Amino acid sequence: MTGTDAKFAEEVDQEAERALEERLIANPDDDNNLKIAEEMGTVKHLGEGANDGYNLKIAASTVLDGVHLGDSIAINGTCLTATEFDLKVSDSSVGLAPETLRKTSLSELSVGSAVNLERVVTPASRMGEHFVQGHVDGTRVIVSMVPKKESLWVKVRAKKGILKYVVPKGFIAVDGTSLTVVDVFDDEGCFNFMLVAYTQQHVVIPLKKVGDKVNLEMDILGKYVERLLGSGFVSSYASCGGLPRPRDGDFKVQHERCRGEWRRCLRRMATYKEILKRLGFEDLVVIDKVDIYLAFMRKQFG
Repeated sequence: MTGTDAKFAEEVDQEAERALEERLIANPDDDNNLKIAEEMGTVKHLGEGANDGYNLKIAASTVLDGVHLGDSIAINGTCLTATEFDLKVSDSSVGLAPETLRKTSLSELSVGSAVNLERVVTPASRMGEHFVQGHVDGTRVIVSMVPKKESLWVKVRAKKGILKYVVPKGFIAVDGTSLTVVDVFDDEGCFNFMLVAYTQQHVVIPLKKVGDKVNLEMDILGKYVERLLGSGFVSSYASCGGLPRPRDGDFKVQHERCRGEWRRCLRRMATYKEILKRLGFEDLVVIDKVDIYLAFMRKQFG
């Protein structure tokens, strides 16, 4: 990227940030910080089950409302299947494969452990934050927990393969709780987030201590973007000479050969933007960036 390209990209970033800030000021009650768990349950039993698997029994109430055998229940962000439930004593059992215990922090649970519980969303569900699938990307440990007045600042270590999807002000699911990342510390291989007082009372993270494992799930949008960029979008973009710049007076002449390709890119970007909005991601900074790029591209190519 040339110095001019970098400067233009920086201007786009700043304008997108201003747009997001203005929207938050205009809607001060719009909570973009988190989607807390539906319920905190308690482990009643964890032991060997059928077919070389394990059985996990949880005391719960809210997530059992309307439950059926075979339904999915997320426990600390891990999507599992209800194999048994008893509404009279308010508990439910799920089956665990040995691989699930190896790849998640559920292996550290014991009788009496508190867990985050969440049912699957329905088409009528209100989307509090980003999509959490319950597909754990990995486990890492808490490296610090620092109280500041009523808030709790938590720093978590992450592998490079996970940290590449973590961005400041972006989303991440920690033990199934959708949280907003505050900062990313690439040199330390860490990121942090903050929990307000209300959240601390409704999720299990404050009950953990430094050195404990947490389940991490990245925002699926980052993975989709990475996949799209690897599908040839970048090469077609590069073939047109890079990002169009307003200061190029003869831009149309220079890039006449790429007019058709840019129009196809424009249509793709508009489509991606519409998809993101329909999925409920109107508040993402990327939406503002797409709007800025689209406005400029339409001005250049009509």
